[in-house]
Amino acid sequence: MKRKILATTLLITPLLLCGSLQSGITERVEKLEQEMSQIGATNSMDNFGTSFTTASPKGSNGLYIFVDPLYWHAKVSGTEFAFTVELPNQTLNPAFISNPPQKGAVKENSFNWNWGLRVGLGTHLGHDCWDIGANYTWFETNQTATVQKNAPAFVRATRINEIIWMKRAKSSYSVGYNNVNLELGRSYFISEKISTKPYLGLKSAWIDLDQNIHYALTFLNGPNQAEGAIVKVIAKSFLWGMGPRGGLNMEWYLGDGFSIAGNFAGALLYGYVRGSEHFKPDGNIIQGISIERRIKSKTHRFIPTAQMFLGLIWETYMFEKTKHLTLGAGYEVEYYWRANQMTNMEDTSTPNNFISSRRDQVQNISEDVMFYGITLKAQLEF
Repeated sequence: MKRKILATTLLITPLLLCGSLQSGITERVEKLEQEMSQIGATNSMDNFGTSFTTASPKGSNGLYIFVDPLYWHAKVSGTEFAFTVELPNQTLNPAFISNPPQKGAVKENSFNWNWGLRVGLGTHLGHDCWDIGANYTWFETNQTATVQKNAPAFVRATRINEIIWMKRAKSSYSVGYNNVNLELGRSYFISEKISTKPYLGLKSAWIDLDQNIHYALTFLNGPNQAEGAIVKVIAKSFLWGMGPRGGLNMEWYLGDGFSIAGNFAGALLYGYVRGSEHFKPDGNIIQGISIERRIKSKTHRFIPTAQMFLGLIWETYMFEKTKHLTLGAGYEVEYYWRANQMTNMEDTSTPNNFISSRRDQVQNISEDVMFYGITLKAQLEF
């Protein structure tokens, strides 16, 4: 009897040990699979590989808002409105004055620095740590430039060809800029200290340009009843465009919450463009230039744009890691190619006596617009 019990025990023990070992291995494999699923992913080609760790900070609700004060400077090509011509006293004869040497200093509008604002909001999606957000940018600026010369020097206009001599020119220029971006992206670490965030979305922009020029006439070849008469040129350009936008945001983490952040984005807008020019003489007093005219143009064209940012960021968690605060500052550039589409009519054949037949050419200026300066950042995740 004892021998039977001993034999049974010897037979069952290995089986129990094997079952226990098998159960332990199964539990370990399941645990390992769970851990691998947290750091890996199977792609659409059914290949398994490492999943990059998200770099997006999260608040308790996965929402974020931000406010970016902007201290920017606008640069608009095509604002030239006059140039000066210096004449020695001995050259005051009708033949020379009617055909002066085309030499002088060009005068244009140069804008001052102004404040603007960008605001935005977004949320972190539940799927694969993606986030979606929208932001709105507003900026306006204006500037007035004046040039005056006394005889024998004078001023020539660049926006009109009918007038030869002027003693004063004044140009008031205003710029209005509005922009809306919609972005979908995912931020993740590609190394211990560097994170990247590629994103895609839509961009819509409005750029409104207005130039109001006053030319005061003078006559170097003798007294004239039109001396001091004002000729006005009012030019406008309006652009509204929408198109796809994509970009890449990168951060290099320095420690203690500080990082160097860079962003580059590009977009191609399909835009509606409206340009106009209003030429308005001061009364019906000047032969050859007394007719008021209005010219308008409407067209559609593609407008490429680019945006760049480089700055320093500081971030920290608050309230037991339920809120996340980000502060920063940097240099930003937004560039629009061919965004200035003011209409300009040029006289290509009329001689200075305004008697012979003439041929006019109407075209859009088609110049670039740029905004650049300091961008301050403040973002809260909650």
